[in-house]
Amino acid sequence: QLDRMIGADTPDEAFGVMTELQYAEYFDEGLESRDFAHVIEQGLVETKEMLISASDDHPVLGFIWDRFDMNNLKRALKERIVEGKDAIGDFTEDNGYSLLGRLSKTEIQDIVWEGASHECPIISVVTQALSDGSTDIHALEIALDKAYLSHLSTVAPTGQLRQYVDYLI
Repeated sequence: QLDRMIGADTPDEAFGVMTELQYAEYFDEGLESRDFAHVIEQGLVETKEMLISASDDHPVLGFIWDRFDMNNLKRALKERIVEGKDAIGDFTEDNGYSLLGRLSKTEIQDIVWEGASHECPIISVVTQALSDGSTDIHALEIALDKAYLSHLSTVAPTGQLRQYVDYLI
């Protein structure tokens, strides 16, 4: 099937081969080859949910999911500060968001627009900066990146990642 997709003469022909794969459950009559990324994203979301379920949502999985939350938080901050919106717009990849984070659209909206607290220490950077009235998007992104890297450094050196891999094997 991969050979058929690679050897296809047109994107539509390659996309047609996908209807024979496990991704077929995400297809409907209106789906076209330009919707390829959407189909793949739905498969990734399903894989994410299986990993979370199989691992009892082990904290080390944050290594995978947290970067999507950081992206989503940054995008929401841009919508609020740069674009002047009073709510998250379209929560899709086309609008710069990812469904692969742990934080839902509602949680992100509550954090960025309402100043809601969250158990994740990285988010305190956002809520504190916004409560201080910060409108410097670049400073906010840098502060968020620093908090994120600090968080990752607490997970990586402790051997938790290796311990988790051993647990899965």
